[in-house]
Amino acid sequence: CSVSGSVSGTVYVGGVVGAQIGGSITGCSSSATVKGTVDVGGVAGQTNSSATLTACYATGNVTLEIAPKKNIAGGGLVGMNAGSSLLACYATGNVTSTGSSTGYMHIGGFLGNNYTTVTACYWKNNHEQGIGYNTKSTKATEVTKVDGTSVTWENAVDAMNTALQNAGSKWRYELNGALPTFRKQ
Repeated sequence: CSVSGSVSGTVYVGGVVGAQIGGSITGCSSSATVKGTVDVGGVAGQTNSSATLTACYATGNVTLEIAPKKNIAGGGLVGMNAGSSLLACYATGNVTSTGSSTGYMHIGGFLGNNYTTVTACYWKNNHEQGIGYNTKSTKATEVTKVDGTSVTWENAVDAMNTALQNAGSKWRYELNGALPTFRKQ
């Protein structure tokens, strides 16, 4: 699935899905502009339970409209990532915020909050930090910034495709333009 345009809401706002409680989303992309207050992301506002995201990407900008007493989580791909895995995904939309909060504010270029394993994922946007808050118990977290010198989109495509192949996925990325796109084999 592919989404464009704009999505706005308050809680659990994402370009493809607001809250993903279990299940698997594979091969989805969003170029939509996403705006919300709590758990806001380019593809998913929140993942939870046994949810998996594989070979998904977001290129639209994400804006957090911060409320004074709320806990805020926002990222280019997922606002709060608490599913079971995130594999071979990327985000390039800028993540910005308006307002202020007395709650916690976890904002990252890729994920706002992370509570699960992330493998072969990339981001390139206005943030230096890929994950706003990462639990210390999370192991093997691989989120890398594409800086164009030490890490290029060619490197990212190779790593994402290797991870997809190792997972037995039929999805593959290809770089025919400025950013990777995918196809099913």
